[in-house]
Amino acid sequence: MNKIKLFPFFIFLAAILSCSTGPDMKVQSKPSLVKEGFISNNEYEIVCLGYPKEGLSGIQGEESAKRAALLNAYYFANDRFGELISPDRDGKTAKLTMHEGYCELIYIITKNNLKNLKKQADQKKELERKEKIEQEKEENKNE
Repeated sequence: MNKIKLFPFFIFLAAILSCSTGPDMKVQSKPSLVKEGFISNNEYEIVCLGYPKEGLSGIQGEESAKRAALLNAYYFANDRFGELISPDRDGKTAKLTMHEGYCELIYIITKNNLKNLKKQADQKKELERKEKIEQEKEENKNE
């Protein structure tokens, strides 16, 4: 009877151990954002780096690094502007430079009145945050 009770435990233990990461699953955190900022009222510049997937070299490594740099630019654009822009439509690659082991990308987002739209969106977000805090305070008072 005890052997029957131990069987599910061993199955559970085996499942947990199989979920551990192996040497091929290592994720390295490398800095990817070099600089960013408005260059005019209508343009925002993102300079970021991309690194090739581990194990790739030559043309494959270069293309992997280029793709990584572009995806990093998309990520930072979306993080800064959210729904205000669409990175693939409102942005373009201004310069792409390959270095030894990484790629540097200058990405420009262009949209009419982008700086003011960003300010308005930030103000709206801040107002919503304050209202939520006030609402939570009221709920805590009533409890």
